[in-house]
Amino acid sequence: LAAAEKDAAAKKQALADVRETQKRLPADPTASPTGAGETPPFLVDNFDIPNPQIWRLIGGKWQYKDGHLLQQEVVKEHRSVSTQSTHPRDFTATFRFRIIGGDTFHSVGLAFDYLDDAQCDGVYLSAYAIDSKLQVFHGRDGAKTYPQSARVGMPVESGTEHVLRVDARDRLLNVWVDGRLRLAYSLPHERREGRFALWTFDSAAEFLGVRVDPLPETALLVD
Repeated sequence: LAAAEKDAAAKKQALADVRETQKRLPADPTASPTGAGETPPFLVDNFDIPNPQIWRLIGGKWQYKDGHLLQQEVVKEHRSVSTQSTHPRDFTATFRFRIIGGDTFHSVGLAFDYLDDAQCDGVYLSAYAIDSKLQVFHGRDGAKTYPQSARVGMPVESGTEHVLRVDARDRLLNVWVDGRLRLAYSLPHERREGRFALWTFDSAAEFLGVRVDPLPETALLVD
């Protein structure tokens, strides 16, 4: 019992340390959320102009309009933009977006270790009317799994800007939504090299901005 209490206290302190660090960082949405040093970012895009040297569009109805990237095809399939190159193994990614339509699930998120829409790990928000949530999923061997331990029920509103952030160190993920740490989760499988992607599922969305940095060794994560 004493050991369990000590472990719980350590995790509580780690969470407090992470949140205190966040308070000291600038609010600039183009700045690294972990206060990365001089290492250049892997990716920064505000979607004001097309960047074919960065992105590959995969299906969907895409349009650059009013300084944003719109995905307007609502189908129960992924509609994705994938980077042309592989991302850092340990990374911090911040994605700003707005859900603007959909049929049922209204899901928008990011994917990493991405080979294709069926072979990747992903994190997303769903504005599903009866089950809005944050969720991590795994795509392996042509099938997707949605662990209950990687789900957080929470309000997700259409028409509102949301900020989804994922810090990844090896298999450990810390997931933030709108500036609040919502989930600490360990992947159940080994990582693999892959690309970075943004996507919709059964949703129309505005992509407002994304930044991906190598995760500094000094960055604090909660396990």
